[in-house]
Amino acid sequence: MPTRRAFVAAGALAVAGCTTAGDDGEPTDTDTDADADAPTDAATPTDDGRRVAYVLRSGGVPGEFASATAEVRAVFVADAGDLGPCYPEVFEGPYKPTITPVGTPSGGCSRSEAVSVDLVETDERTLEAVAPADAAGHALVATAVVGTDREGESVTAIRNTGGARLLEVGSPPDGRYGVELGIEPADEGADYDYWFVAERVDP
Repeated sequence: MPTRRAFVAAGALAVAGCTTAGDDGEPTDTDTDADADAPTDAATPTDDGRRVAYVLRSGGVPGEFASATAEVRAVFVADAGDLGPCYPEVFEGPYKPTITPVGTPSGGCSRSEAVSVDLVETDERTLEAVAPADAAGHALVATAVVGTDREGESVTAIRNTGGARLLEVGSPPDGRYGVELGIEPADEGADYDYWFVAERVDP
């Protein structure tokens, strides 16, 4: 039965510049709607921060999946040039090319707590977070995607299982954002069977 739930996660500020790297590892410019060391979580921001909400909708999965979940969190950056360097782990993983080294963040990186989104059962779920007052940009990332088939076996041939960028905005967070998540069959000739995909939608 589809469910609608809201999670409130306080962004944790970490001290951690560069351009954003694309999924192929090549640096790309970051714009307001664009689709090293990993920062560590630390202190909770004060009431001076901005509240932001990410509405997560399931875009569906192929019928052979019995279950599929994605772990999702928000990332806030003090310098918009750090979109990418603040979450280098999403550029790594199976079925991805060897990445060009992602630069070290020049400013602060803040992460919300992660929430698990059920891509099979969930109709809509909202991740609410508090962004630091100095946030100059933000992103929504998936750090893990797990699927099982109807025989209970793990489905491993999925591109972006290790991480993916769902949303990147090179301006301060403001209000609500919508993202649709799902798993689709791979194109013919690909060396994987499925891929985890995301599309920005109206919240």
